[in-house]
Amino acid sequence: MDDRNMNEPEQENPAMELQKQHVQAFQQFLAEKQLGLETLESDTHVAFRTLEKTPHGAEPEMIIAFRKPSTDVELYARAIIRVPDHVEDLPVLNALNDFNQEFKYFNVILDSDRDVTISSTLDLDHGFNPAAIFGHSVMMFQASDEVYDYMTKLFVQISPEA
Repeated sequence: MDDRNMNEPEQENPAMELQKQHVQAFQQFLAEKQLGLETLESDTHVAFRTLEKTPHGAEPEMIIAFRKPSTDVELYARAIIRVPDHVEDLPVLNALNDFNQEFKYFNVILDSDRDVTISSTLDLDHGFNPAAIFGHSVMMFQASDEVYDYMTKLFVQISPEA
């Protein structure tokens, strides 16, 4: 066993240190704006989460997650709307493809639970701005409302029970 490094403090990964600074700056931004997002931490992420209702009635789980040990931040609007089992997949997938063309900075998917979810990854290597990250999340929330409204109407149109 090598005793030379026993008393030296452990050096932290530079990306991990930068990520900690980003998380602290984002927490400070949230506090200054009096935004009460729940903070969650795991081995892989430090995340901020809230559930808010959109004007059309969607209640997506909004997540802003700082990935460890990188400088990327991942944003999610999870479970915007559940696709009923009786609804055909093809019209839904076509609509999601159309949304992916419209929302250039977001990825709109149908997950394995049949929930429509929006995601986006921001690379912070070229700069960090907490207000811009939060603004991106607000745009995602607004897109969630548009997706929810459109999908609700689509389900009525294509439902075999209509």
